[in-house]
Amino acid sequence: MKDDIMSISEQEKAQLFQCERRMAIMIAAKQLQAPKVPIMV
Repeated sequence: MKDDIMSISEQEKAQLFQCERRMAIMIAAKQLQAPKVPIMV
């Protein structure tokens, strides 16, 4: 997270949140499909 969060527009924050959530869902899905493979974060 950057320190200049307050300067980011609401639309950009919403897009960033959705992007992070989508990536988290994809990572969780990959874990469910291949639980033996460790994820590198």
